[in-house]
Amino acid sequence: MRVTVDRDALVAALGTAARATRTNATLPVLAGVLVQASETAVRLTATDLDLTIQTSVAATVEDPASIVLPARYLLELTRRLPPGEVRIEVQDTAAVVQAGRSRFTLHGMPARTFPAVPSIEGEPVMLNAGALRDLLRRTRFAVLADETRPILTGVELRGDGERLRAVATDSYRIACAEKHGLGFKPIPSTVLPGRALAEVERLLRDDEESVTLFLAQSSATVEVGDVRVTTRVLEGQYPDVLGLVPQEYPHQARVNRQELVDALGRADLLAGAHTQSKHQVVLDFDAGRIVVTAQDPELGTAREEVPAGYEGQRLVIGFNARYLLDGLRVIDAEEVEIRLIDPKSPAVVQGVGEDGFRYIVLPVLIRSDVAPALGSEVGAEYGGKEVVGASSPAAEV
Repeated sequence: MRVTVDRDALVAALGTAARATRTNATLPVLAGVLVQASETAVRLTATDLDLTIQTSVAATVEDPASIVLPARYLLELTRRLPPGEVRIEVQDTAAVVQAGRSRFTLHGMPARTFPAVPSIEGEPVMLNAGALRDLLRRTRFAVLADETRPILTGVELRGDGERLRAVATDSYRIACAEKHGLGFKPIPSTVLPGRALAEVERLLRDDEESVTLFLAQSSATVEVGDVRVTTRVLEGQYPDVLGLVPQEYPHQARVNRQELVDALGRADLLAGAHTQSKHQVVLDFDAGRIVVTAQDPELGTAREEVPAGYEGQRLVIGFNARYLLDGLRVIDAEEVEIRLIDPKSPAVVQGVGEDGFRYIVLPVLIRSDVAPALGSEVGAEYGGKEVVGASSPAAEV
């Protein structure tokens, strides 16, 4: 194989494909990228067996062939070469990479050792790139981070042709985003891994661009330009988490989103860094304000008032600050509405005027080592409650 390719184009393509590699895999080939030279292009493929990313780059090809090269080293080496043309020549299982006066040799593996590249299956569904990117941006962060409940490590997608909905939950919070008026083929309930969707989200830039989604029984493929991302479909029935959410909320607060984000971010710095209640903040909802409080026995206390419109009786509720911030940061509206029931029930956060996104987050029980920061009145009320971690909810979705 002898090919000549632009360095910057090759770096961009390698950077995309290499995100599917797994450097700590038991199979060494999974740390590699399959380089296939055809008549006018070089196709790059990487996989960890669950996720496969393919892309291509235009090239001058003198001798078509294939080889597996170490993805990380090929990417870093190419990135550090001088701008201009890069020439790659393969002999047996070694590749000579040249640019200017630089010449390097990389040892690889035969192409036949690379896992079979998944073929596209299922009917194509055309989607708007901007709409899909917004759905993923607003939900993907809420998936479960470990494999204790595999189905929750993914985002559920479903659509009736006019409305596309994405839902994610880790059982402590729910992110639900919808887009209307799209016009596409109906999509049955399909759960795709959050990691794969993170790679799809990275590729989505142009709001006018179309994305092609192929859905099969056990796999899904997303085509964005000349990049193809293939992933497995998570098995099992996604829980009806929205059906568990209360419909009536007697208390509502309206507050400037950025002011609340800033206050929570500052309070989180002192939110139990040296205790089991890490990231726990307490929100005191009362007429005309929300008081944000946090405490760490070694660092000190935080107390900040945020002006807010509030309807209902006074409520003092504990939250994980990081969970609240995750939801607030993907809301675009200037003001948010927080709907509440009591200190043990889910709260709903939604942008004022934004009907396409709801964020439901469970409170946490206020620990006795946090309660003193609230002052004598509230501290006496909550200080004797059971001590639980900040990541432990008052209930589970």
